[in-house]
Amino acid sequence: MSRISSSSFKVNSDLEQIVSVANTTAIPVSDSSVLSKLGEIDTNTTGLNNCVSGTELQVDIVTCTPTLNVSDSIAQGSLSQIVTNTTGLAGCVSGTELQCDIVSSAAIAVTNASLTDLGGCVSSGRVLVTTEGGSASNSGSAGNLSNAASTSNGSFSSEVDTRTGKNITIIGSTSDTNGTAIKLLVSASSGSGFVEWQYQIYPDSNGNFSLHLNGVALNYIKLEYGTTATVTATCLFN
Repeated sequence: MSRISSSSFKVNSDLEQIVSVANTTAIPVSDSSVLSKLGEIDTNTTGLNNCVSGTELQVDIVTCTPTLNVSDSIAQGSLSQIVTNTTGLAGCVSGTELQCDIVSSAAIAVTNASLTDLGGCVSSGRVLVTTEGGSASNSGSAGNLSNAASTSNGSFSSEVDTRTGKNITIIGSTSDTNGTAIKLLVSASSGSGFVEWQYQIYPDSNGNFSLHLNGVALNYIKLEYGTTATVTATCLFN
């Protein structure tokens, strides 16, 4: 067997073959497509030259105000209408606030003929209001029950029509100072059907008497006396 001398090939101490590379400064590239791509990279990164500081890439955060470019004719028409409708607000803006004036309106003139009936309800600048279905003024006259009438036990006064009132007041005086009761009689019909009301009237020691009924529905009333006397009695209602 022939032997190969160790000096025939240049090897290192581990018997590895050492190969010399002639060009150690550049790798020749001849492919045209590769050269083109490298050129694009160089062109597209040119603007980064001023963005490098040391070993860091600097990035600026910029606040932008985009411009709305409205080309649609319908949108442009709507925007134009908004501008037109808000033109009158120009004089209402002060600083960042919208100013509003509060204007006192003129007095309202009342000309409705149906208000004519209110004329009788006004007194000294006030509108008179009667509660519980009554009127602005009282009905009834002095002595409409008895007018200095001579009475006896079981005699009656005149009857009074109280259908237009809900509040009834009876006042009077009698020559009887013994406090003999006077009965109040009520009826739904004139001339008949009278029954005694739940309250009786008792004159005081001077012969004066009164009775007030509030919020009642009575059509006709009259008094029944219980003794001999001279009586004046009045019924007022509203």
